[in-house]
Formats: sequence, structure tokens, C-alpha cells
Amino acid sequence: MKIFWMFPGQGSQKPGMARDWYENFQESKLAFEEASDGCSLNLKKIIFEGTDSDLKSTEITQPAILTASIAILSGLAQIGPRFSESIVDGEALFGGHSLGEYTALVAMGVLDLGSAAGIVCERGRFMQEAVPPGKGSMAALMFRPKTESTSEKSLEICEKISSLGDSYKIWVANFNSNEQIVVSGMKKGIDTLLSTVAEFSDLGLRKAIELPVSAPFHCPMMKPAAEKLKPHLVSAKWKLPAQNLSYVANVDAKIHEFNSETNFSLVADRLEKQIVAPVLWVDSIKAAHSMGCQEFVEIGPGTVLSGLSRKILGEASVQIENIEGLDTYRKSAEERGIST
Repeated sequence: MKIFWMFPGQGSQKPGMARDWYENFQESKLAFEEASDGCSLNLKKIIFEGTDSDLKSTEITQPAILTASIAILSGLAQIGPRFSESIVDGEALFGGHSLGEYTALVAMGVLDLGSAAGIVCERGRFMQEAVPPGKGSMAALMFRPKTESTSEKSLEICEKISSLGDSYKIWVANFNSNEQIVVSGMKKGIDTLLSTVAEFSDLGLRKAIELPVSAPFHCPMMKPAAEKLKPHLVSAKWKLPAQNLSYVANVDAKIHEFNSETNFSLVADRLEKQIVAPVLWVDSIKAAHSMGCQEFVEIGPGTVLSGLSRKILGEASVQIENIEGLDTYRKSAEERGIST
């Protein structure tokens, strides 16, 4: 059965994430060490001894989530053949939400963990520096259940707010599900949207929630960050995985295969564009399903992607799970007859 292995992005972080895997598997411990060396941060100390506040700085958040997710995956590979067999049998497809796309590339063996940790640390720093504090913001648009064409309606809302002037410009940042669309841009525009939600009730908009982020991600305001990150992506030590593997990219929701004809400059281009472009998560999940994926497995802290997948796929006959806590996974696997 084809499995879509998916990895979470920023916002899923929490103190202590992946600690149980670190304490039980040498491979998970090595993941922390390799990533820490790659980004020159003591990620074990930050994640296991730090607070929510310590993890909020985006240049720390990004390598921390990447590391925790790979540490969980590394431990998972030790307690059962499920992950490796899906690759050997050609039944694996990969993807991640924003930052999670880097985790997916590490999971495939296209980037080593240390290099990826260094890149995403710089990515976080560049994104934070791209817009002065207080100038940008983000909000989640929550639509009523069964509202149709929410993608188009979100674009309509952004256009109406943006028409007020350059200091009000906002854009769609994440197409997360039919009921949840994230917008990003100028703080004045986001504030205006938050105060005029009732005006868009005829479009099915139920409420808008300002997100606790430090910058307006995935919109044109991030262009300086994309330009600074480009040379790091171009010079990255890309490599082909041991077997032909494929992933779904955020920027186009298309499936891209790594094989002898792969042009890694195109991989770098997609990651550069990802910083300023919306995350096409709805279309990514649908693309994975159309490719025959019947299992959708989120690996990493939180349950955001598994929750979104359930909303996107609705009544489709698929299995969706998240793998975060070791004991919880073992109990679930035992109930389902999966060897651990």
C-alpha cells in the first residue's frame, strides 16, 4: 500500500519534542548531534530544557522541528521495517508543509541532516530579517463547513483589502484545507481584515484569527529572504537517493522524481520560490491521493497535517495517522498488528 510520508512545518514545535525517541534510540541521538553540528546550536539543550519562548525564534524553530522529525523517523526505522520497506517496494511518496519540505528531502537522502539544519537556520534568520518587526502579520481564515470555492473566495478577500492601498497588501499564504486558508502581508491589511470579518460572511467566512508569528511568511514581502537564501541552496551538497524516490513540492503541488536525470538547480529554485509563494497543501494531498497513496503518515511534533488531511480527503477510504510519541505509536501499532 502506497504511503505518503509527510512532515510538519513551523508552528508544531513544543519543548521536549522527540525526547522519548532520543532516550531510546542511538540513531535518534545521532540525529540531534548531526543537526546541532550543522547549525551550530545545542538543539538538545534548547528543545529539552528550553521553554516555548526559547523555541519561538524562527532561526531556532526551523532546525529544531527538522531535527525532532528526523529523530522520530530514525527511531521508527529501528523498531520496524515499515519505512524502509515502503521505499524498497516503491510504495513511498514524500512531502512536507513549508519547512517540512526540507525534512522530506532529508528523509529521502537528498540532503544530509547537518547541511539541511544549517540551511533552515539561515532560512529562518533571513525570513525574520526580511520585514521589520510590527510591519507584517498573518491570519487564519476559518470558513463554515461545506463552503465551496474557499480558495477563490480567499483570493477575493485579499484583493478587496489590498485595494485600500500598498500599506494594506495581503496575499494567500497557505491553502491548508477547504475550511482553513492562511493569509499573510502588511499588518494594516491583516488588522483591517480582522476588524471587518462580518463583511465577508456572505462568502462563508466564519472568523479570522491572527497568528502568533514574527513575520509575514509565504508572501512577496519575503523576497529579500529568498534572494539571500538562494546561494545557500545552489551550493548545497545535493545527492541522488539510493533508489528513485518522489516528493510533492509546495509551490506547484506536482510530483517530482529524483533519478539520473534530476536537475538539482530546479530543486533549489522550488525551495527559493517557496519562501514567497503560497503553500498548496490541499492540492499536494490530492496529488498524493491521485498517485495511489492510501496511507498518510505525519512524522514529527503535533497533529496538524494529519488533521488537515482528514478534512481534505473527507470520505475517501484512506488511513491517516501521526507518529509523535514513542509509547503512543507502539500501542497504536500493536492494536493494528504492526511489528515494533
